[in-house]
Amino acid sequence: MITKIMAYCKGYVIIHATGYFLERFLNICTREDILIWDIERSGNQMRAKVSIKAFCHLRRAARKTRTKIRIKERYGLPFLLRRNRKRRGIIAGVLIFAVIICYFSTHLMGITVSGSKTVPREKIIESLNSYGVKIGTPLKDINSKILKNQLMTAIDSLGWAGVSVKGSRLYIEVRPREEREDALSSAEPCNIVAAKDGIIRLMEVRDGQTMVYVDTLVEKGDLLVSGVIDSDVVGMRYTHSYGEIYATTWYEESMDIPLSYTQKVMTGEKKSKYEIGTMGGFIKLYLSQQPGYKICKYRESTSEYSLPLEIFPSLSVRKHEYLEQKELKQTRTKEEAENLGKFYLFNKITRQLSPNAEIVNISVKTKKKGNYLTVTAKYECLENIAEQVPIDKTEIMGYNNDNSADTNTNEQEQTR
Repeated sequence: MITKIMAYCKGYVIIHATGYFLERFLNICTREDILIWDIERSGNQMRAKVSIKAFCHLRRAARKTRTKIRIKERYGLPFLLRRNRKRRGIIAGVLIFAVIICYFSTHLMGITVSGSKTVPREKIIESLNSYGVKIGTPLKDINSKILKNQLMTAIDSLGWAGVSVKGSRLYIEVRPREEREDALSSAEPCNIVAAKDGIIRLMEVRDGQTMVYVDTLVEKGDLLVSGVIDSDVVGMRYTHSYGEIYATTWYEESMDIPLSYTQKVMTGEKKSKYEIGTMGGFIKLYLSQQPGYKICKYRESTSEYSLPLEIFPSLSVRKHEYLEQKELKQTRTKEEAENLGKFYLFNKITRQLSPNAEIVNISVKTKKKGNYLTVTAKYECLENIAEQVPIDKTEIMGYNNDNSADTNTNEQEQTR
């Protein structure tokens, strides 16, 4: 196959030879290193293929053996260019196409991002651009391992990233970072403090020294269970305090609900405008940029289409969609406004509750102010307010040293 391609590039001719000494003719060609192949002989006639360079040396062998040679056909790139030498447009097109193919195969033509939707593609593309990786970047300048580390450093929400180059495209697969609550090791000494304000109702302390009692009012940050236990027998020791401290907590939120309002509704009419582009540039397929509607909702989406051959750039189609809307004046009753306020406040307060919290009582008050109804909700809950906090041993050591110094001073004064 390679031999045929080389022969086509250099060019060759098919000759028809006639003579009575064809064997001697072939022997002379072999002795003088004249390449002849695909020989077909019938009597005193012969058909064969000869390269352009070798054909010039056939005259001496033909004259010695009195062989007549005629060219039957011509093949190869030199003859093709010669026949089309006046068609400069075709030659220029072929050369331009070759240059384009060469550029496409050595530069980045597309970026494909797959994986989680929680990590926006725009953010990844922006990070790539900041590191000099964009459409048109030479492939030799892209290091997959380095680029992976750069993405992991630049985007905190990434938990894992895979980067690979196939053809002229960059493939990036991402996974979001899984947020996990930091839990203290069971061997690490800690205190239990109040995470919220409340009144202690139930205490289930499994380890540590209790510092408060039931029905005690505590504020956020107050010490509930100490991890420092001091006794006359063992002395001072540290422990990992843990347990549940259930307290009554209160939450109060309010919001204004309008009794009359303007609502936008869809009419069902819409208009779409498109842009087509590649390699980061877009061409508008419309003249006017006006949406065509007085009130409308705007949506934009971009679709990427790639050819089977990865050396060609992706084709992007950007769609601008305008959905017509009209405004309608609406009113709601006091009861509807109160129910709507209860719904919003319930969602707002429940997001503040700790896991497994129990809602004990709900009280709702309303007050009309002009066109608005103010809805105030107060929730009484029973929840675990225990929060583990590591013990700072340096503060305790400093406190003990101060106490020891005071004790020694008192003893010296007593001795005197």
